[in-house]
Amino acid sequence: MNSSDRTWTAATSRAQHPRSPLPGPWNRAHNHALVVARRVGAFQAQVRTRAKSAVTIGGVVVLGMTLCGCSFTNPIGTGMKDSSSNGVHESSGNVRLQNILIVGESAEEPGRVLGTIINDGNKDLMLEITVAGEAERMLVRGRNSVRLESAGPLIFERAGADAGSVVPMTVTHAGGSFTVLVPVLDDSLPYYAPYMP
Repeated sequence: MNSSDRTWTAATSRAQHPRSPLPGPWNRAHNHALVVARRVGAFQAQVRTRAKSAVTIGGVVVLGMTLCGCSFTNPIGTGMKDSSSNGVHESSGNVRLQNILIVGESAEEPGRVLGTIINDGNKDLMLEITVAGEAERMLVRGRNSVRLESAGPLIFERAGADAGSVVPMTVTHAGGSFTVLVPVLDDSLPYYAPYMP
């Protein structure tokens, strides 16, 4: 093969493969640019991934702080001695009943009334409270309340219903009267054990 044949073969090869890398400095510069572009792309992908992770972590932290704040600013429910979920609420005129219930063993045994009686009026009120046909009187000062757990005990000779049931309680005052169905509970709930009659 003479030199002209070699020249023709090289030219034909390049024509058939126009995208083949060219030898020399241009090829090295081109390869370097490709490497740099790949590295920049990988770096940008890492930055995007880290940014997404930071946003996710930030959201979790904010949510956690919000939930913790609820417990921080409010007392824990299980540590509170409150009968609000067991007693009844009712109002008539200036008289309000809050968390009213009766603790006792059975319908024919004594029952003690627990809860709070509130007088929203300016004048003192004499209340008559009737359970199972027995009436008891109680004075509630104007703009005041009586918490029956800490006041002199309000005890009836008969609870009027077995524990786990309800019994009608009638409250009569100068402005009228109203009747509510009050739950009867026993000392199966430890909170009520000290108040059993």
